[in-house]
Amino acid sequence: MKDKSIWAIALVAILNISSANAAPSAIETTLDSLAVKGRAPKTGYTRAQFGQTWADVNRDGCDTRNDILQRDLTNLVFRTKTHDCVVESGTLIDPYSGLQINFVKGVKSSMEVQIDHVVALSNAWQTGAFKLTLTKRTEFANDPDNLLAVQGRLNS
Repeated sequence: MKDKSIWAIALVAILNISSANAAPSAIETTLDSLAVKGRAPKTGYTRAQFGQTWADVNRDGCDTRNDILQRDLTNLVFRTKTHDCVVESGTLIDPYSGLQINFVKGVKSSMEVQIDHVVALSNAWQTGAFKLTLTKRTEFANDPDNLLAVQGRLNS
């Protein structure tokens, strides 16, 4: 809904600039009739509301974290006997900073590359995901179109 609101405001601004003294158009009238709502409270939100962390929702045998690492890293090295599933190392060009990060799987080193929810789960909860089933929320939390491998320090 927020994206629609931003686009609606931008469209109205453009229309107002181009026709400052003209009568309202049908588009402006329609846009003016749209309800713009704020966020719902964060009440009830926990990460657990979005199901198993890094589930294998596409049933390819690899969890979502490894799917995203495979997609976003280059020079991949896989753990043996995992059918090229578990990423042991690789190179990330961080989409936010442009920095090159050499990823090595490990307790501390794995934090160098994290998986970012572009639309944060908390934001999703507050803007309507609380109405979804657990299955749908789990699918959302593991949706590759909403996930990016990024420099860990920038994912906060």
